[in-house]
Amino acid sequence: MLGPPLYPKAGNGRTKRTPDRGPVPGMSVGEGSLVKAILRFISFLFLAAAVGVGALDSIRSVATSSVDLMSARDVWSSYFPSSLAMAEGMTAHYIHPEAWRWVENGLSAVPAFAVLLALSLLFWMAGYKKPRVLGRFSA
Repeated sequence: MLGPPLYPKAGNGRTKRTPDRGPVPGMSVGEGSLVKAILRFISFLFLAAAVGVGALDSIRSVATSSVDLMSARDVWSSYFPSSLAMAEGMTAHYIHPEAWRWVENGLSAVPAFAVLLALSLLFWMAGYKKPRVLGRFSA
């Protein structure tokens, strides 16, 4: 006999298993779904912001009779100017003082709606819930 088991038994006498981590006592089937729901909600917020910025871009483009897209830097500097200055200072301190020009050029070249759509996709992928194979009554 090697001693007591490493994982104590759950309330019903059986250990519950997760697909990747082995037996974990007290872990229910829905653990972690709250985090995934929060990630999907953040994805929805980014998607709504992308649609709003896209609508503003289209209205401005029709009004000026030319394509007029807001850059990611313009949106960042108008809504969160202190975090833009903080990111610039951190880049200059930790990477190189001239490195911020590369970041600034990249942010000025990318449309804001594309950045927001990419962030929405990343958060949606992180919070993706796999569909059950046999429906809601499968084990």
